Amino acid sequence: MNLGEMYLKGWGTHRNRILAWVWFDNAARQGRDWAKQQRSALEKSLSSTELAKAMKMRKIKR
Repeated sequence: MNLGEMYLKGWGTHRNRILAWVWFDNAARQGRDWAKQQRSALEKSLSSTELAKAMKMRKIKR
């Protein structure tokens, strides 16, 4: 289990697809292939506004 999955499914927290994308992106940038796949799949279901928010949050997180 990982934070991206927890946020995506709402396990132990509120469901938040934007934060899920941020955590999948973080893992994908570290070379995790499974995270790249999850991030890509999630991107297809996010609106352009949601994806923009996620990308903005990614920049703040660094």
